[in-house]
Amino acid sequence: GLLTKPLSHWHLRDTLAAIAAFKKSGEPAPFITKHSLGDSRSGPKKKAIQQLKFTDAKILLAEDNPVNQMVATKILEKYGCHITAATDGQQAIDHFMMPEQTYDLIFMDCHMPVKDGFEATDEIRKFEAARQRKRMPIIAFTAHVLKGDDDKCFAAGMDDYIPKPFQQTDLERVLMKWIPIEKRVLASSDA
Repeated sequence: GLLTKPLSHWHLRDTLAAIAAFKKSGEPAPFITKHSLGDSRSGPKKKAIQQLKFTDAKILLAEDNPVNQMVATKILEKYGCHITAATDGQQAIDHFMMPEQTYDLIFMDCHMPVKDGFEATDEIRKFEAARQRKRMPIIAFTAHVLKGDDDKCFAAGMDDYIPKPFQQTDLERVLMKWIPIEKRVLASSDA
């Protein structure tokens, strides 16, 4: 395809969603342009491109604020994700270490009681290393968006971060980046 500048965030999101859908279906993708994306947004295919869903995506959400936890859970469930909630860092560690439970992604609040997100991430990374497990993507939820805060998250072993208050587009970006492609589907069969 061909996308000319300037681009809006929806151009990139819709392009990635369309590519993922065609890869999943095995059908050849059409040539994508800003014009074809614009046509699809105004017609019946608009819903097909915008309704990215996930199948069997399991997320561990470590968030002590009940309002943030509820909002994030509701948004993530709309994408078809299964959520396990933890209200502190120790609960997140305990959930992660359960042998019968697997996750695709962890959202980790940085400032929680008992153990904060940095301590919990450190323990999870040590657990993975000791058992030679595949690295779990850990996404920081942080209310502090000062210069260098992202470096602190990365230094702690986190893979990405979302500033709070978070936007749905932030969650979409992270889900598109970190949920395995085989778990991505479009909700509509029009795709």
